[in-house]
Amino acid sequence: MSLTKRLTLPLALLAAPLAGAQQADEAPLARALGELGTDVQVYHDHVVYLSSPFLDGRLPGTDGMELAKDYCQYWLEQAGVAPGFVDEAGTASWRQPFPLGDTLEIHAAAVGTAEGSALNGEDFSVLGYGGAGQVEGPAVWVGYGIEEGPEGYTSFPAGTDLSGKIAFVFRFEPMTEAGKSQWSEGRWSPQAGFGGKVQAVANRNPAAIVLVNPPGADDPRIEQLSGEGSGRKLTDAPVVHMSYQAASKLMGGMDLLALRRHFDQGGDPVITDVATSVDVDLTRTPLVAENVGGMLRGKGALADELIIIGAHLDHLGMGNFGSRSGPGELHPGADDNASGSAAILMLADKLKQSYEAMPEGAEARSILFLLFSGEESGLNGSRYYVNNPPYPLENLALMINFDMIGRIQNRRVQISGTNTGVDLAAIVEAVSANSELEVVIPQGRGGGSDHLPFFQRKIPYLFGAIADFHDDYHTPRDVAAKINRVDGTRTVFLFHDIALTAAMHQGDLSFVEAQPGNVAGGSRNSSLGDIKVRFGVMPGSYDESDPGIPVGGVTPGGSAATAGIQEGDRLLRWDGQKIVDVRGWMEMMAKHNPGDKVKVGIVRNGEEITLEVTLQARNQEGR
Repeated sequence: MSLTKRLTLPLALLAAPLAGAQQADEAPLARALGELGTDVQVYHDHVVYLSSPFLDGRLPGTDGMELAKDYCQYWLEQAGVAPGFVDEAGTASWRQPFPLGDTLEIHAAAVGTAEGSALNGEDFSVLGYGGAGQVEGPAVWVGYGIEEGPEGYTSFPAGTDLSGKIAFVFRFEPMTEAGKSQWSEGRWSPQAGFGGKVQAVANRNPAAIVLVNPPGADDPRIEQLSGEGSGRKLTDAPVVHMSYQAASKLMGGMDLLALRRHFDQGGDPVITDVATSVDVDLTRTPLVAENVGGMLRGKGALADELIIIGAHLDHLGMGNFGSRSGPGELHPGADDNASGSAAILMLADKLKQSYEAMPEGAEARSILFLLFSGEESGLNGSRYYVNNPPYPLENLALMINFDMIGRIQNRRVQISGTNTGVDLAAIVEAVSANSELEVVIPQGRGGGSDHLPFFQRKIPYLFGAIADFHDDYHTPRDVAAKINRVDGTRTVFLFHDIALTAAMHQGDLSFVEAQPGNVAGGSRNSSLGDIKVRFGVMPGSYDESDPGIPVGGVTPGGSAATAGIQEGDRLLRWDGQKIVDVRGWMEMMAKHNPGDKVKVGIVRNGEEITLEVTLQARNQEGR
C-alpha cells in the first residue's frame, strides 16, 4: 500500500528551459507532465485551479471562495468519501458553517459640493470603517487625526467638536520637507494607521470622515486608494478615502501642500466655507464561512476513533489584511495554501482506495478530511471546529495539518509535532525511510496554523510544511508557476503512508504533555535562558479566541517602545510568520542576536500595521 517510492521520474523535464524547445516539441509542458505521471498532473491541476485569479484569492465571502469550496466538495465526492457533517436538520452535509464577521456591499457613493462640483468614482473609495448615509456640512480639516503624538502633538485642541461637519484627515503623520516622518526613522510610526485616525475623529461626532493622501509624502501609496470596503467598522458615519488631487478640486483649488505644512508644524484645525456632501449607500451582511469536510469510515474495533487530515483553503484576496507587500493586488496563495488543499483532495482519493484494498477483518480509524476557512484571519475555522466538535474530541486520536508544501527545495519537507503523541515519532521515522524526501524534524512547534487549536485541546498532531521559507509568502508573487509539483506530490505520498500507518496502528497515540524545556512534547530550540535579545513588552491576558499576543505593558526605551509598539496593541506576525502564543514567540526570539531587525505585525484599533524593530541585548528585565 506504500506510495512513497512511486515517483521516480525525470525531474529535469519540469526544470528545463522551454525556449528553443518549441521547434522540436510544440507542447513541452504537456510532455513533461505526461512523463511525470497522472499523480503529478492531478496535483498540478488542483493547485492551478485553486490559485487562479478567477477565485479572487479565496477570501471568505467572495464568489471565488464559494467556487473553491464547491470545487473541493466535488473532488471529495469523487473520491467516494461521505459527507463529514450533519446540519441542523439532521441531514448529512459537506459543510460546517460558522460566523466570520460581515461582508460589505457598496451600492452607490457620491462626493461633491453644494455648488454642484462632483468627483468621479476613481477619485475616492468607500471604506468599511464607516456606515451608510447622505450627509452635508462644512469641510473641516483636522490635520493628521492624531489624538496624542510626541512632544504633546495633537490634532484636536481641547473642546474640538465636529458635529454636523465633514472631517477631512490627512493620511500618515507630520512630515519633514522631504516627505518623511518626523517621528520615525524608518517608515511611518503606528500613529499613521487608518484605524486610529478614524476612531479619534469619530469620537468627535462628525457627519462623515474623508481620509486624504497628503501631497509630497515620500511614499508611493499617495497615488493609491484603499480597497473598497477595507477596514473594520468603527463608526456609523460614512468614511471615504480620497486622492489629494480630488480633495483640492473639491476645495476649489486649495493648496494642499501648504495646508499639509501647516499641520506638519502642529497647526490647529482649519474650517472652510465649502459645503460638502457625502452620500454612501451600503449593506452589511453577516458573513458565514464554512469548513468543508468528507469522512472515510473506519473498520473494526478502531472505527470509532478519528484522525483529522486538514489544510486551510482560504487566503488573503486583494491583500487588505495580512499582506507583506500591501493591499490592492490579487494574492493567489498557490503555496499558501492551495498546495496543502490539493494534498487533502488527493489523500481522500488515495486513502479511500487503500481502505477498500484492506483485507477482511482489518482494523482502521476513521479519517475526516477537512478544508478549513478563516485561517488567515485567526485560525477561525479550526477554532470553531474544536469548540463545536461534530465528533467527540476524546475520540480524536491525531490531527494532521498541511500549510505550504508546494515550494519544497532540495527535497526537504518539515514535519513538526512528532513528539506530541506516544508513537508518532516512530511512525514518521519508519515511513520516512522509504521516501525520496528528506524529512526535517524541527525542535520547535512548527508555526501557527490550524493544528494549534487542536494542540491546545491536547490532541496529538503532525504538521507538514516546507523546510525552507520563501519571501513570496503573503504577497502577490505566490503563484502556481513557482510550485514544485513533483515534491508536492511526493509529500502527498509520504503522508498517505504516515496516515495509513497511524490509522491502523494498534499501539499508543495518546497525547504527550510538554515537559520543561520542551514544546509540544518535543525538544525546544532554546530555553528562555538561551534568548539573547530583549523585546520589552509584558504580555497581557491571553484569549485563545483572538490570534496573537496582547501587549499589557511596554518597557520604556526597550526594543518595542523604540519601534512604536504601545500597550493595547496585539502582536500578530514576526517576520511574516504568525504569532500564536507566548511560547511560540519565545522560540522565534531565541533565533535572534542583538542588533537583528525584524518586521513585527501588530493590530491596533482593528487595523494591522507592520513595524521594524531593532532587537536590543537582553538584560535582567527579561523579554
